Amino acid sequence: MRTNRTKAKLARHELALGACVSSYSPDLVELCGAAGFDFVTIDIEHEGVGYEEVAHMIRAAEAYDRLVRSRRSCNKRCSS
Repeated sequence: MRTNRTKAKLARHELALGACVSSYSPDLVELCGAAGFDFVTIDIEHEGVGYEEVAHMIRAAEAYDRLVRSRRSCNKRCSS
């Protein structure tokens, strides 16, 4: 099992830096990993990004062993 670097930093009372990406851009997610961010939040709540595209973004983050958080839109079952 992989160690969650962000949680480990927070447990040591260290600063964990993250970035929020709100458009489809695996390259930007990869850049965040290369720049040293500890985590990336993929915010697609208000975007027309599908799950296949998000999978590419997650793979880009995992290539740099970065934690990924995802915020997605609610489907019709949620809103009723």
